[in-house]
Amino acid sequence: MQIDRLIKRKEILSYLEIKDTKLKQLIKAGKIIKPIIIEGFNEELYSLNELQIWIFDQKTKRDHINQEKE
Repeated sequence: MQIDRLIKRKEILSYLEIKDTKLKQLIKAGKIIKPIIIEGFNEELYSLNELQIWIFDQKTKRDHINQEKE
């Protein structure tokens, strides 16, 4: 089992180089990973493993689309 790390919202924004508004839109549309809410924490947290899988999936979709165009 791979050890996961929880990252804060500001880290995911920096990691993806997007603004908070865009992240909220993606979450609402179900197009990106959902935050983990932990009672007693003031901030939403995100799984770094889930984020990396999501990024891999986006690259796979891109590659599949590019293959169809060829």
